[in-house]
Amino acid sequence: MTEYLIIYEPVGRRGNCQDQESLLTCARRLGIGINSICGGTGVCHTCKIMVLSGIVSTPTSNELETFTSEEFKEGWRLACQAYPQSNCKLYIPSESMTSPQRTQVEGIELKVPLEPPVKAYHVLITEPSLADLRADAGRLLEQINRQAQPGCDRLDIDLLRALSPQLRENNWDCRAIVREKEVIAVGPSSGRQLGLAVDLGSTKIAAYLVDLNNGKTVIAKGAMNPQISYGEDIISRIISAIKNPEDGIKMRDLATEAINQLASEMCREAGLDLKEVFESVVVGNTAMHHLFLGLPVRQLALPPFVSAVNQPLDIKARDIGLDIAAGAYVHLLPNIAGFVGADHVAMLLATDAWQVEGTVLALDIGTNTEVSFISNGKISSVSCASGPAFEGGHIKDGMRATRGVIERIQISGDTIHYQ
Repeated sequence: MTEYLIIYEPVGRRGNCQDQESLLTCARRLGIGINSICGGTGVCHTCKIMVLSGIVSTPTSNELETFTSEEFKEGWRLACQAYPQSNCKLYIPSESMTSPQRTQVEGIELKVPLEPPVKAYHVLITEPSLADLRADAGRLLEQINRQAQPGCDRLDIDLLRALSPQLRENNWDCRAIVREKEVIAVGPSSGRQLGLAVDLGSTKIAAYLVDLNNGKTVIAKGAMNPQISYGEDIISRIISAIKNPEDGIKMRDLATEAINQLASEMCREAGLDLKEVFESVVVGNTAMHHLFLGLPVRQLALPPFVSAVNQPLDIKARDIGLDIAAGAYVHLLPNIAGFVGADHVAMLLATDAWQVEGTVLALDIGTNTEVSFISNGKISSVSCASGPAFEGGHIKDGMRATRGVIERIQISGDTIHYQ
């Protein structure tokens, strides 16, 4: 009887598994909750996992009925039917887990001046006639420019394609959403004006739906970053994208799909329309930023570790694949260096740490932690990998925030309370 080391991601739990023990049985023994409605007979197909590395037993008849040849090539198996034949690294998708992982999205909201880049204007447009043959777009711009300063001079192309029927459906009484000098959306005169803020972390994604009329957070949600199947840390993902450019594309798509899912779930739970999200901001470390945009990452892994771009960017949401208002933009904050990214810039801006008198140490703790030493207006920054210390990587009794983890403990007299 032979034992092999099995690593289960994204929970970060690892342990030995005998060659006569299924990957599902091993997971249960290690305290990892994987769905198995049929009890491990291979009938329900709910214990799907992906083999990222290593060798497992040949597919059973139940698995041949479950997966396509392409899915087998990707590494998909049923945990109850697969047995290890070497050390293995596995990925458990969220739908196969019995309990969600704990993703922190709570925080102290700071009061900041409300200055959204998009503004809404109520416009009443004169209906065309044989005596007034002006184009629909010109009529709209004229009415907006009577209110907006410095005024608008262009319309988003997707908006323009739908403008004529929209104006007529709303009886020429509309609400126009303007960003700088561009009209990005037109709709009914009543409606919400929403923004989407996303922290694209290496381990988790935190998303916030914001009311741009009052600056309040309507709802927040978090999810594990599905890119973790390509590596627990930033360097592993960069190397994966370098070795196989298709992996870089898949990681980009995984991030976009996860953000779309979070945005859709938040709008559904809050009873809001996803197409009323007219502005979004996405921050992340430099590697996450580049993978999200499909930018080259090779130079991030080699000295002197420079980014492809460090300016702030404004990109159409549809060009990235985000399913919000068609003409909406995604704003990405600037990167500082190869391993000090836009997420750290966002932290410095949110806390105003860079304006505090005296000497300040500002830490943005995550899988990749950035530290800024601020003195007399000068900021010096460094970064380090700290995720393993908090998420159980290579620690015998450590794991991520999922079922079985002790998050809080209090001793009161002879009584112990824990969460």
